[in-house]
Amino acid sequence: MKRSPGRPSVAESANIHRRILSAATQEFMTAGYEDCSMNRIAHAAGSTKQTIYRLYPSKELLFKTVVATVIQEGVAQSADFRSDPREPAAVLQDAAARIQEIAADQTLVRLWRAADAVRRKFPELYLEVMEMVNQTSVAQKIMLYFEDLNRRGLMNFPHPDLAANHFTLLVGPASEIMNMRAGNYSEDVRVADVIGMFIRAYAREPAPVR
Repeated sequence: MKRSPGRPSVAESANIHRRILSAATQEFMTAGYEDCSMNRIAHAAGSTKQTIYRLYPSKELLFKTVVATVIQEGVAQSADFRSDPREPAAVLQDAAARIQEIAADQTLVRLWRAADAVRRKFPELYLEVMEMVNQTSVAQKIMLYFEDLNRRGLMNFPHPDLAANHFTLLVGPASEIMNMRAGNYSEDVRVADVIGMFIRAYAREPAPVR
């Protein structure tokens, strides 16, 4: 089927999206959310402001798409923890390290700060971005790992999805913003405590001796 004259091909359309998201990422990191300029984004992307608003009808949607894209690119190569035969403590240690590695990505950090800077004025945007950061595909893979531990009878997670989100929250960067880091705990000690807490709370107890 021939495409209509003037209508971009699928490849051209994908390229336009990539250029706009790349330009928007740099603009949000540099100028922040509130002071970003759609004109500057359009110029850097070699596009027009009208095209941007046709693809992303609001600045909020564009910002959330940028954050989601950065997260997806950062976690695309995350391991499938279900295939790991080690003890849960070792697997969760690696999962925590992966979450922190993603959170240390400077692009994501700067975008998160852009959202944090306007959280009082745009609280819903801030909460949505925070949710996206915490509920990464790593959290989804941890949830599948928890479900696998349930099936193998090693742990007992009544709600694996909530447990995975809580784990991600406790070992991730949101714990600092939410004042979950107490005393003089080092990062390693705090993460080890979180892992220990999960194992103590969810480990399936041995069957009683009859």
